[in-house]
Amino acid sequence: MEDGKLRITARGNVSGGMNHERSQTYGRWEFRARTDKGRGRGSAILLWPDSLDKEADGELDMMEVPREDRAQAHFVIHYSAQNKLAGNKVGGDFSQWHTFAMDWLPDRITWYVDGVKQFETTDRNVIPTSRMHLAMQLDMGPHEEWILAADETTPAEVSLEVDWVRVYARR
Repeated sequence: MEDGKLRITARGNVSGGMNHERSQTYGRWEFRARTDKGRGRGSAILLWPDSLDKEADGELDMMEVPREDRAQAHFVIHYSAQNKLAGNKVGGDFSQWHTFAMDWLPDRITWYVDGVKQFETTDRNVIPTSRMHLAMQLDMGPHEEWILAADETTPAEVSLEVDWVRVYARR
């Protein structure tokens, strides 16, 4: 914690993340975050299944910013043993602060960036039904074409900062 904000920093070949101990099925998640620019590092704020079995129980990536220029944020639903994907991406400068939100209900998942709906699905084959918990991480590349390998342009430190998080239970 620094200046009231969570900061996850990658230095050299060391990075990190955190999991929240509270989990639930369905609800609303909101947060304000930003990521420093830098090749070889990608930020992710997501819901991970309590079972730790993504193939059986899915994964909800509420914010993934993999590219070094931080010009796109992705929302990705992972589902099925074949790791099928649903979602969307939005352009912007995600090295600056943005607010993300996701409503996860039994019949719908909706994703918002800065209060604007950017994606929605009502496909029940895509919507997870198992308990999940919040995870925040600064991933290290290379990871196929998603996060390129660090190189001589990569800063000595790259951080994912989170100003605040709100989690609401389904009523």
